[in-house]
Amino acid sequence: MNILGLDPGPTESAVVLYAPGQPGHLSWATTKRNAEWHSFFLDQVQSEPVLVALGWQATLPTLVIEYMRPRGLPTSQAEMDTMFELGRIVQTWGGPVEKIGRQDVTLALTGRRGANDAMVRRALIDRWGGDQAIKGPQKCKLCGGKGWRGNKREPCPNVRVKWEGLLPPENTPCEGNLPAGPLHGIKGDEWSALAIAVAWAELHAEE
Repeated sequence: MNILGLDPGPTESAVVLYAPGQPGHLSWATTKRNAEWHSFFLDQVQSEPVLVALGWQATLPTLVIEYMRPRGLPTSQAEMDTMFELGRIVQTWGGPVEKIGRQDVTLALTGRRGANDAMVRRALIDRWGGDQAIKGPQKCKLCGGKGWRGNKREPCPNVRVKWEGLLPPENTPCEGNLPAGPLHGIKGDEWSALAIAVAWAELHAEE
């Protein structure tokens, strides 16, 4: 089952596509203006060829949204606008929708209902193995990603194939090159969208 985690806002919203697991797979995360999400859901997601291209076959993911619950406190204009825009997005989605509250998210990820954004972000990073998960791609420390070292172009010890002079050094892949971490590039409210998806998946893992 794929999950679209949505963190709504009054003018723009963050969405991630997440497949549950240990720790799970994050396909993409992006932030768009709400009007763009309306168009995306209406014109693209409900188009079968696009579903197939995204690997969803004919089944839409479950859209999981962070839903505001009564708190006994004054409500700001931004919160009212957010709920209005959230309703429009859900209407244009056309697929399954689930709601989750902020405290449910923080409790599932950190064990504390009152955890702040920094604590939630830290909990997510730890689930993906620590700080390496947010780092960008890194070149081999021995050869700088070239696959060879020195003026004689001796093969780097980290090359993936036995050096026999058959491949030019620039075409020899090096295992010392590290790809970007699975959470690299996530920014702003996209962390909240990921937290929503992960928390909901864990709370419904046995269903």
